[in-house]
Amino acid sequence: MYSEILEKITSNDIQVCILRDDPQMLTDLPELDLLINAQQIHKVLSLLTQQGWVIYKNGKTISNKHVAIKIIDSRSYLLDIHASLIQNNIIYLDTESFFIHCNQISHNLYQPSSEAYLYHLFCHVVLGKNKLADKYISKLKQINLSDQAQNNLVVMAQSYGTAAIIETIYHDPIKILTDIDTVKQLKKLLQKSLMPMNRAYYWRKITTTYYQNIAPLFGRNRGIAIAFIGPDGAGKSTFIEQLEQRLKAIGIPTRNAYMGPWFRNKLFTTVFLDSIAANPKDEIFGLNQVTTPLSRTIKITKGLIRRYLYYINAPLESNYRYFRYVYLQSLRGRVVLIDRYTHDLEVGYKNREVKNGKFIRQLIVKFSPSPDAMFLLYNDPDTVWQRKKEYELPEIRWSMEQYLNIATKYKIEKIKTDQECSILVDQFIQQYWKIIYQKKADFK
Repeated sequence: MYSEILEKITSNDIQVCILRDDPQMLTDLPELDLLINAQQIHKVLSLLTQQGWVIYKNGKTISNKHVAIKIIDSRSYLLDIHASLIQNNIIYLDTESFFIHCNQISHNLYQPSSEAYLYHLFCHVVLGKNKLADKYISKLKQINLSDQAQNNLVVMAQSYGTAAIIETIYHDPIKILTDIDTVKQLKKLLQKSLMPMNRAYYWRKITTTYYQNIAPLFGRNRGIAIAFIGPDGAGKSTFIEQLEQRLKAIGIPTRNAYMGPWFRNKLFTTVFLDSIAANPKDEIFGLNQVTTPLSRTIKITKGLIRRYLYYINAPLESNYRYFRYVYLQSLRGRVVLIDRYTHDLEVGYKNREVKNGKFIRQLIVKFSPSPDAMFLLYNDPDTVWQRKKEYELPEIRWSMEQYLNIATKYKIEKIKTDQECSILVDQFIQQYWKIIYQKKADFK
């Protein structure tokens, strides 16, 4: 995949430097860092979009860095596209100066020379890490610069006023960069040396802070909320569990939240109403235990009061849970997978038919927060009944019919759970990953 897109980019007269010491080994990489001239970034992003990639970071949450993603067969491919060598809003070398010290691999495709790689690695570690990662140690042991290469390293560093610091690190990089205290001291010195070449540093810091921390409050750069409804036994819990695991595995921060109109109550009012058997059922609790007309009237009155208290409280419980478990998580850029929603209440109550309060239940659905996407999981009633035999088959059939009607009414996408859950999850990711990332994208 990476080789194909690199060939496509370079064939369009765009110079690309792969920020790796082993650019030939691209098969198993989770992501690939590319350095491209700032004037050609827009052309690259347009080309990637045409090839089915999604641009979900556009240089605002992270200065001078765009991120493109493509998912094929549930595997993610990431391109980190840099317009300069920058760490924590501090530019330590511009693209033009870096390309001078790169080696050409093929037409318009470059890799860093040993000295360019060292300069990039030294600055990257000192400015952005606590210490050198173990994976770089073996590579550093192999690098032995010629006199000319050492001179090139100094010349490169001199252009940004960092020659003395880079020379110090070069004499014993492993010892120096694996010591946390030394790296901390070098960071202050390197930042001070680079400041004259970073007059826009404070502006970059202000804008990135805004887009990372404040912009999500206005509904941008957020995560996405996806709700799944359906009768008991349709496979919702298993599907959500496996989907969450797969999304996390491909680098998408994900959480799950239960939003059903029964169970897992949070508000004290809901807990109290549940303790007095308040629910929307048609039958009045305990009515068959009284015989006198007056007692029946009192029992019916109390039952109706409890029923409508339930209806009054239901949107309060729903909105509270949505705010706490869905909205706040989405502000942090996470995908939230929602198990059940208020639409389940329009169907009935715990897989059973409810005839009363149809208009009220529709209002509760209407005035509940809307997730970004909703899916109905369903299957043949006989199959569902095999999984949930605590319900009668006619109840399952009725419930399934109502859910399908709800899906048509609200234009809810349907997923038939007639295959292995892992297969369904793979199909879901392949079909809908673009929706997830386009929703999570930075400000346009």
